[in-house]
Amino acid sequence: MFLSGNKNFYKVIFDERQNHLRVQTFNTSFPVESVYAENKQNYVNLSFSNGWNISMRLHTASSRITSSPSLKFDTQLDESVGIPEELLLT
Repeated sequence: MFLSGNKNFYKVIFDERQNHLRVQTFNTSFPVESVYAENKQNYVNLSFSNGWNISMRLHTASSRITSSPSLKFDTQLDESVGIPEELLLT
């Protein structure tokens, strides 16, 4: 999940355990008027006026500190947010 400006996009998810394909639709029907940011431990939590809650963190892929760290950006959308979704394959 990534934040994007005024571009519509789809998120395609294949769940191997349940053997099904889901497509989530992210479009301009979710207008945002304001956002509140909160820093909590290693996370930045964003709360949007349209009801979305996003948790983000930047972390390393290794327990070792090196001169060229391997960084990962982790973004999670609160599961209670109602994103339009279509089940394509079961």
